[in-house]
Amino acid sequence: MSKRPRRESDVEYNEEQVLTSRGTVINCSIPPCHSNPISFNDYLAYEAHIVDTHNFLCLECQKKFPSETFLDIHIDENHNPFFQISKEKGEKVYKCFQYSLTGGCKKICIDRRKRRLHMIDKHAYPRNFNFGVVDSGIDPKKPSLLK
Repeated sequence: MSKRPRRESDVEYNEEQVLTSRGTVINCSIPPCHSNPISFNDYLAYEAHIVDTHNFLCLECQKKFPSETFLDIHIDENHNPFFQISKEKGEKVYKCFQYSLTGGCKKICIDRRKRRLHMIDKHAYPRNFNFGVVDSGIDPKKPSLLK
């Protein structure tokens, strides 16, 4: 159950492969940027932002996640045997995506559906957000978490 955020040194940039179109703005819609999207004028700046801010790798299954929070939740829900035991006991185990013991949301739900509703109602997540990202990770070819 180990984790390590990706480092910039892990990514090789090949400027010939980078496609940019002038006048096109790329907006980051990956949480926590989704509520106040950051805009980029070129793909290299956007890619650097993703690597620096959103690219976290599960060493157990090699899936990538948009933040350390999503990675932590993924590890708990998919690789932690104590999570499954607690779930089978009927305990609330599904943490809010903005869960934090120090200053963040402290909501823990009984199931994924209630967590989804909490995220939409209390944290203004869009209804078309890919809430399954905690299981599937992000697809580098489609970094948006909107369906």
